[in-house]
Amino acid sequence: MSRKSLQEQVDAFTRESPLSIAHPLNRYAASDSYLNLPRHACMHWRGLLQPASGAVSGQFLVDERLLPGVPPGSRKSEFVPHHQAILCHCKPLNDQWEPVGSENRYPDIPDRWDIYLLMRHQYDAIAFTGKTHAAVIRRTDATHGTILKLRDWEADPSGGLYRRTRVKSQLHRRLGRNPYPYEIERAHAKTALTYLGYELPGKPKPRHKLWPERLRKLGFEVEIADVIEPARHVTMSIKQQREYQTRYPERYWYV
Repeated sequence: MSRKSLQEQVDAFTRESPLSIAHPLNRYAASDSYLNLPRHACMHWRGLLQPASGAVSGQFLVDERLLPGVPPGSRKSEFVPHHQAILCHCKPLNDQWEPVGSENRYPDIPDRWDIYLLMRHQYDAIAFTGKTHAAVIRRTDATHGTILKLRDWEADPSGGLYRRTRVKSQLHRRLGRNPYPYEIERAHAKTALTYLGYELPGKPKPRHKLWPERLRKLGFEVEIADVIEPARHVTMSIKQQREYQTRYPERYWYV
């Protein structure tokens, strides 16, 4: 039996757990660029950009969890073929209330969980639009070695399998409750990227400067733009306001 090519091995790995995006999603004005993705001062926006048609669909969420998955047979037609869609995540632009160390303090830096999803699932690119910069990050042939290194580590009982168990127990002790699945996945993604060599400095200025270089060393193609339009105003629903007040009960905030 012939040995599989690197591309075939990567395809097999990323197809193990297909990442679906639930619907219905909100549709936004068609865009010919990742520079015009929807953004909000206080909320996360997650969704999909279809470069060929310019279709943009997604949802605003209070926290950073993914949109819930749906069975593959229930996907809307505009999301097929799956790999042609760009997974998008625009973090809250108003980061003044975020704790030190939170990914949400840096809307101009991609979330580590998003980088992990780009390696672990079928998407070929992710994009975001922050306060002053926007970027699209693409997998290339040079990324194959990094993805397969992640595959082997996650299958190793003394590597990724062990670390996932440790992450879950550490979160339980720190939070005083059973962690949500997305909290475990976020912590696991951070551990995985550290293993692969993607570590960022603690201070904001070096972090903003170095993240593209660190990703390129892993084989990703990074395209950055620093000319973006002002954030589109989006009105929060009553339900969203209540969720936000629950998240930040002692803080004064504007809609």
